[in-house]
Amino acid sequence: MRRSIGIGVAAVIAVTLVTGCGSTKSKNTFTASVNPPPTRQLRGEEYILTIDVNNKGKQIQDFCIDFDEKGVWLIEMSSLVFTKYADDVFCTNLDPGSQTFKAGLTPGETGTHTLKLLLGEADIHKDSNKAFVTDDAALGWEGEFLIV
Repeated sequence: MRRSIGIGVAAVIAVTLVTGCGSTKSKNTFTASVNPPPTRQLRGEEYILTIDVNNKGKQIQDFCIDFDEKGVWLIEMSSLVFTKYADDVFCTNLDPGSQTFKAGLTPGETGTHTLKLLLGEADIHKDSNKAFVTDDAALGWEGEFLIV
């Protein structure tokens, strides 16, 4: 079951994950909030998107943030914390407690575009440099941006 909220300026995404629920991969409880950049952006300028995550359970192995941006934005996150897969998926081990992650977004195409995020436990395929969020209780967020 995926829960999603989409708001242009700011959004809070949250879900309580229940242990032992059928095929639910994740057994941890975490919440997240997204503070997106301005909805109007200039092509080639860098903007910061902030994700606050509060993990109230055990460490989540292979916790990933998957950006679905259709190649519109160049995305960078700290290589000291995250391993990057296929240009738009960033993975780490999520420790218990509150953590703030920042992504640098540089838009490369003008027009109106949608940015989507999916947060949760993932299957990582190092041989092909790909990661897929497979958590049945993954959190989703999306926002629409005008790039000029």
